[in-house]
Amino acid sequence: MLPVSYGPYGNTALWVDVPTQGVLPAGRPYGTGPNWEHEWGTKFPWWRVIPGKLMITARRLNGAAAGFRSEVATGYGRIGFVPSGLYWPALGCWQVTSTVSERLLTIVVWVEAAES
Repeated sequence: MLPVSYGPYGNTALWVDVPTQGVLPAGRPYGTGPNWEHEWGTKFPWWRVIPGKLMITARRLNGAAAGFRSEVATGYGRIGFVPSGLYWPALGCWQVTSTVSERLLTIVVWVEAAES
């Protein structure tokens, strides 16, 4: 896998650094969560331009896969940087939709296993 570079993408409500080649590396998450042995994890940064709670959903585009989940950090203020953890039940092509104050930002990424 080539090194991943990132570039900004966003709108008047929300920004994110997306992988410029569309490939998002994911690794096995640390810890003892309910599905940690069967999912892939990615740390992902967001920037809120407007106040509101950030929510993240995703659906797999190249096959069935239920069980995507996200963890969004709190305590970072009303706007600005918000770190998140995205947890994929399967590798492949995913459409990720983030929402803040009813404003949407959607990206499509290929989730691929990171090199160890």
